[in-house]
Amino acid sequence: MKKILPALLIAGGAALFLVPLFWGENRLSLALALLCCLIVLPFFFRFERRGTDARKAVLLAAFTALSVAGRVLFAPFPSFKPVAALVALGGAFFGGEFGFLCGALTALLSNFYFGQGPWTPFQMLSWGLVGLGAAYVPGLKKSPLIQGLFGVLSGVFYSAVMDIFTTVFQEGGFSLTRYLTYLAAAIPVTATYAVSNVLFLWLLTPGIRRIAERLGRKYGFVIHHFRKETQV
Repeated sequence: MKKILPALLIAGGAALFLVPLFWGENRLSLALALLCCLIVLPFFFRFERRGTDARKAVLLAAFTALSVAGRVLFAPFPSFKPVAALVALGGAFFGGEFGFLCGALTALLSNFYFGQGPWTPFQMLSWGLVGLGAAYVPGLKKSPLIQGLFGVLSGVFYSAVMDIFTTVFQEGGFSLTRYLTYLAAAIPVTATYAVSNVLFLWLLTPGIRRIAERLGRKYGFVIHHFRKETQV
């Protein structure tokens, strides 16, 4: 399974960006939503089949609940939310699979409040990949500079994926020109989202680190490190 997941992510990510260039029919919207689901599902199956320790499952549930609550509490402030920061820190401290599941579940569960729709798989994939990618960024748990860069890039990445949804679902087909237009029009929103990611990463990292270290000492949780895992 470990060998299949990277290939699946690469193929799915490439298809997400390339398929619209060659298929402009209305049915593309359903195809892309299904593609996002297919990329997300293996993580849930793998998590289920591994027989994960109950304490880690509870931690994932708590982290996801915190992320969902953060999105709901900041609902009055569009694009200014702690979701990406919490998801990234989950991946950074507890591993890529943890971060991916936290991001995907946050989108799915919080949309019972914000509204479910064909955009949900895109949000699940986007935040999931933010959590997964955070696990492979050295220094994310300690360096404010790296946190700042990651916060900006994750904001741009999220907007780039969601603008694919906007282009396809609002217009009934994909057009590169329309997509670039949406990207340009969304620059203020993307900038706000990126800034919020950076600020929340800076604010939340010390607290999450203390929690992770305490869990490591008290319950033997394994704290994730770049290319290796070390028990506290």
